[in-house]
Amino acid sequence: MTSPSITDFIPFPSLSFYKEELVGETSNYVHLRSAAEQRSPMEVLRLLSEEVLDTAERIDKIIGHDDDLRALWQRYLQVRSSSDVPICANAFLTKSI
Repeated sequence: MTSPSITDFIPFPSLSFYKEELVGETSNYVHLRSAAEQRSPMEVLRLLSEEVLDTAERIDKIIGHDDDLRALWQRYLQVRSSSDVPICANAFLTKSI
């Protein structure tokens, strides 16, 4: 099993993508990866989301039954999920490619 990297979470590169996309900015991680992989930006954003979820699942497996570590991990997830990311960012995840 490959160890997950906390850099998969900090910073999650697409958090400001919706703002950048709205103003037409293309010099960001999503667009650079899009060009490199010859995929649409929405496809890259979906892949990034899947990668983050996969990493979270690997972290859960590694933590196992360590209650102290699990508490820290859950607290981290709560902080990340309560960050100031507007709901409209989800529109990009559900938009048809």
